[in-house]
Amino acid sequence: VLLSLTGCEMLLLDAAMDFNLSLEPSQITVSREGSREVTVKVSRILPVNVAPAPILLTLYNPPAGVSLEDDSVEIPSGLNERVLTIQVDSSATPGNHELTIEGTTSLKTKQVKLNLTIE
Repeated sequence: VLLSLTGCEMLLLDAAMDFNLSLEPSQITVSREGSREVTVKVSRILPVNVAPAPILLTLYNPPAGVSLEDDSVEIPSGLNERVLTIQVDSSATPGNHELTIEGTTSLKTKQVKLNLTIE
């Protein structure tokens, strides 16, 4: 069964479907040429009888030499967390950096900050 929604119904659905992201841990230290795992947790706010949407996770505008092991990772609709591996290569600048992990559904985008110290 296909559901056709008007613009007004889409706005109401968009307002009702929401999510929040959190990290464990929220601060990591990584040596150059190293990596570290962090867990992204999602808290979903959904109207009754609405299935949760998958959330695509990406590292938004990272500093040079810092990346995710995979370019993007999805938290499927049936899960509430996912492990990401942050990689630091030899070109990364040592010091403190604030990374932004972005979670996106078809309706919303949210961000969570990760404090990274590169040694």
